[in-house]
Parts: sequence; C-alpha cells; structure tokens
Amino acid sequence: MEEFSFMEEWKEYKLGEIFDFNNGLSKGGKFFGHGYDFVSFKTVFKNHFLPNTLDDLVESSKKEREKFSVKEGDVFLTRTSETQNELAYSCVALKDYPNATYNGFTKRLRPNGKIKIDSIFSAYFFRSAIFRNQVTSMSNMVTRASLSNEMLDRMSIKIPSYDLQKTIGKILFSFDAKIQLNKRINDNLEGSQAVKRCSSGFVDFEPFRGGKFLDSELGMILKDGTYNLFLSIFNFQEGPKN
Repeated sequence: MEEFSFMEEWKEYKLGEIFDFNNGLSKGGKFFGHGYDFVSFKTVFKNHFLPNTLDDLVESSKKEREKFSVKEGDVFLTRTSETQNELAYSCVALKDYPNATYNGFTKRLRPNGKIKIDSIFSAYFFRSAIFRNQVTSMSNMVTRASLSNEMLDRMSIKIPSYDLQKTIGKILFSFDAKIQLNKRINDNLEGSQAVKRCSSGFVDFEPFRGGKFLDSELGMILKDGTYNLFLSIFNFQEGPKN
C-alpha cells in the first residue's frame, strides 16, 4: 500500500508538454577540431551527465551558438542508430556551457518552463527501463532506427512534485556515486563480494541511515521496499559497452 500511495502522487505528461525539441548542428569535417566547445555523439552516448569539460571543438558562428546552445536542464538524445537498442540514449546538462553547440545526430529536449522538472531526476528517467521501453515500442514502427519529433510527442513521462523529484534525484545521484566508488575499491574482488561490500556501505549511506534492513544473498536491502521501488521506477541503463 505504501508503494501504491507513493505512485499516486505522480502525474503523467507528454514529453511535448515539458520540453521543446530541436535537432543539432551539422557541418563538414573541416570545421571540427578547433573553435568552440562541442557536444559530440559519443559524449551523449557514453554519459548520463555532460562532463564538466567538453573534449571536442567545432568552428561555429554566433548564430549557430545561439541556435544550438547548451544550457542547464537540456536533455540530449541520440537520434540515429544502427540498431533500435542503441537509439535515444540520453545525456543531461547540469550547468550552462557558454558558446557550446551539440551535434546534428542528437535531439535536444529543452525544458519549456511550463512544468518544473529537476535535471538530475530527468537524467535517471531518460536512462530508465520505462523510457527505453517506449523507445523500443516506437522504433519498431519505423523501418530504420531514427528518432523524430513526432515520436517524441507520443512519448510520456510520469513525475511527482518538484520537491520529490529533487529528493529522488539526490538519492539516486549519491547512491550512483557510491556504487562507482565501490567499483573502484573492489576491482580485484569477485562479483558477489563486490555487491555485498557495496550493499554494506549502503546501510551507512546518509539518505537511508536509520532505516530497517534485511540480509539477503546480495547483502543488506531495505526492509520497507523503498529502494526496490526506486529500482523498479529507475532501472536505468548504461550505454552499450564496446
């Protein structure tokens, strides 16, 4: 009952009610490697969040930098792919990138301000199984793996209040960081040992400190099912590994 009441607070919107959609900058090869910061296809594909510093450059005009700008809250989705499974992988900007532009094989979803959405929350939504399933369903209707504005308009997002979005985003972001730290610490351990070490640290993780835990074959898990609920909502996926 607690999980159901939690979900009742969430409202469903079409993506077009929250975001404006735009394609990116397309230029010839001679314009790349010098100039201004540039968000490449690879950067979007490989990262949940835009890196603090962008590695790629492009020679862009003032008009192009205004039209294809990169601002806090922007969601970038890969709009073409050789396979349906690799379509619409997301990356979110957590800050403004002055003078930066983004690549033409990417869609930019910019919050229109009508409905507030937290940047970190949206990053986990767009990497979640919920969104990935929508992409798969839509892409099965076309002959090649490409993402159009019409497809995005038919997709939806379910969100809670802005305050709850920020809380969920903070918890997932912090826990994600802890997972990455534990992965580095446990590089030389077997898989199950690494998971147990991570879950043991999870008990002392600030957002869940003081909660009731149960021991399992994977280590300690929350007794009240809150974390399991987060996992079911935000079963976010990494980009395919090379």
